[in-house]
Amino acid sequence: MNMHTVFQRKPLLMILACLGISSLCFIYTRTDSAATFYQIFQTSDGIKAFWETDKNLNDLFSGTQKVLKSASPFTRSIDNSIFQTHRDIRVLRDETLRNIIIDDEVDCSKRQFLLYKCSRGLCGGWGDREKGIVSSFLLALLTNRTFAIYMDKPCELENFMDPFIFNWTKCKRYLDTIPAQNTTEENHVGGNRGFYGKISSIDFEKLWTRKKIVLFLNAYVPVMDSIKLHKDVEKQMKWIVNMTRPEIVHLVIHTLFRPKQRLRNELAEFIRTNTNGRHLVCSHIRIGKNPSIPGDNNLPKGSPKEGTIFSFLKRFKNPRKYAIYIATDSNDVRQGAMNNFKNVFNINRTIVHVDRFKKVDRETDICEGLYTVLFEQLMLSFCDTLLITRSNFGTIAAYMRGSSDDLYLYHTKTDKVFLTNITNIQSVYGFV
Repeated sequence: MNMHTVFQRKPLLMILACLGISSLCFIYTRTDSAATFYQIFQTSDGIKAFWETDKNLNDLFSGTQKVLKSASPFTRSIDNSIFQTHRDIRVLRDETLRNIIIDDEVDCSKRQFLLYKCSRGLCGGWGDREKGIVSSFLLALLTNRTFAIYMDKPCELENFMDPFIFNWTKCKRYLDTIPAQNTTEENHVGGNRGFYGKISSIDFEKLWTRKKIVLFLNAYVPVMDSIKLHKDVEKQMKWIVNMTRPEIVHLVIHTLFRPKQRLRNELAEFIRTNTNGRHLVCSHIRIGKNPSIPGDNNLPKGSPKEGTIFSFLKRFKNPRKYAIYIATDSNDVRQGAMNNFKNVFNINRTIVHVDRFKKVDRETDICEGLYTVLFEQLMLSFCDTLLITRSNFGTIAAYMRGSSDDLYLYHTKTDKVFLTNITNIQSVYGFV
């Protein structure tokens, strides 16, 4: 399926019904019945917003069960509107996840588990962690193991994110009771990457015999590609075979995560206040090691030249038509944007690398740093025009956004900005 045609953005006027809600607004509508993997639904009582409260969410799902059962067996789409932006969100169906779902906590003891863990040592930034989470979840589906996430570095992920379609927290109390002799831990972060190339030929029933498998991962491209070649993929997760990498990441991230109320409300209010009906233009400018995050590494392919990006963004300098948002790991870049544009805004929070923070930082500051990271990635995913530099964080924001419309890449080697298709990001940036 062509990514550009699947990820369609719709007129901005469609979102006006959500203007009175200080929350992310999601609606169901119906799509072309010829679509093989994607279906957009409409509730019996018409368009209805959700994510506003848990009650509304539960009401919406209970009202669509009959429709869901008769539609595509793999995924469903949620049509999402937030103020002046619009995107389609796709998630995996409950039916697709049935083999790894736990309906009741009392059933946890009957299951085998696969955990993504980030609690000590090197995990990487949030983009690296998302890659590890996506890979671990896919391996859980392939091996018929219930999935869980343990991330408390720098603080608990559950402080800011709830489970959405799949509940990755339900058995956490039981998992803490599984003894070490029935647990296998594997660390494939950094240079220990031999596992990735072997996935397609591994007999996981023989390799993973213990009840709890704990994985430390920070790669997803070789995992996605290898799973598609595994002998069990047709039986366990047929939906993945013809999916592009951006589609897979989009599906998994949105299936797993729903931002908590504070994050939803503050993001919605931030966008409403700063855009006021204007076209939202965003850029993520990843610099790497700089005075704002001196503990970070230098980028392997060099840092972008923000002057080139600012020159490109000058086509959007009309403050009546455009609002410009800059997400960056550098206060110098933030200040440069403020000096160049009258219509630019940013979150004005302390910049923190969630894996390389200073030991002297207070825990609350570090946790708020994680909040800022999650806030900015969600912000980028709602932009009408998006320009990214080479980073996992910005790339996954583009995948979450789910559209090739008005998507631009900055290429460090050529020092150029160019319009692209979402499926080309990997070939340009070459992530693992």
